[in-house]
Amino acid sequence: MTFQKYIENKLKDKSSQGIKRVLFLDGDDQRAQKAAVQHEMDGILEPVLLFEKKSDYTNGKSAHCIFMEDWKDKEDVLIAKYIERRKGKENEEQ
Repeated sequence: MTFQKYIENKLKDKSSQGIKRVLFLDGDDQRAQKAAVQHEMDGILEPVLLFEKKSDYTNGKSAHCIFMEDWKDKEDVLIAKYIERRKGKENEEQ
């Protein structure tokens, strides 16, 4: 079984709980964009693509995107939430 099939099976098993939203950290990678669009069309998941800047987004196929530049002014708040969520496994420097 390929890794892709393994993930698809896991997501299908959890489909009774509703469609899961999955963040693709490498949103500027064409392969990630293609996979996100395909999985969304298959109804397996709701993809969210992460981009550094709005100018990096050229595909136009997925409406679910996060642009890091939009969150720059909230960086300290997001770091604090991340550290809290990781419960001592990481610190602010990491």
